[in-house]
Amino acid sequence: ANPDGTKEDIIEVEDEPRHNIDFVNSNTKIITIKFPPKDTTLAHRHEKDTIIIILMKDGIDFINDVLGTGPQKGHMKFGQVGFAPFTKAPCVHKITNLSDVDMFCINVEVHDTPPLVMDKELDLPNHTLLMTQYNCRVYSLKLGPKESTDVTYPFFYVRVIVKGGTVKIGQNKGGGLTWEEKHEVGESLWKEPCSDVTVTNTGDHEYEAYICEFR
Repeated sequence: ANPDGTKEDIIEVEDEPRHNIDFVNSNTKIITIKFPPKDTTLAHRHEKDTIIIILMKDGIDFINDVLGTGPQKGHMKFGQVGFAPFTKAPCVHKITNLSDVDMFCINVEVHDTPPLVMDKELDLPNHTLLMTQYNCRVYSLKLGPKESTDVTYPFFYVRVIVKGGTVKIGQNKGGGLTWEEKHEVGESLWKEPCSDVTVTNTGDHEYEAYICEFR
């Protein structure tokens, strides 16, 4: 109920105005969440497993008010990865941003299993495994200034930019077609499997992307 005692409507997550839907297919829904300090979302429903990535420099203090449970305060750090098992346990909640800066968070929903998956964990230089779940894994790809690495991802994935910059992409380990891309914090893309791709951080600051593997 609302503070004045009137009934509060429950809406789907895609109808909540602070949740911006960036991409949808049968495998995923990518959502950017932004709203001001001390603001509260409308009551909304989540029904799919969700990877949660916090992109606020100093993290976020929040109130998570879950229907049937009540409000609870929490904190998540910059770059922290969470997982909400909403497929097995759908949730209706409201989030209040207690921080002094805008909420900035990426939600990656995990839907159907893609046609190509990998059993074992990825073992590549510059990659660190951050989280494993029954239907996904999340890795951090970090590159220092002017650093390069070769990547082969034999799976479908969502790439989320955590620390932005300019990168050079080279096919066939840099021996084929090459191009530059400018990546902003929070940019999220659904990506197909790839092999022998060279990624070079051409900037002067550390570059970091999260690779959300679907399995």
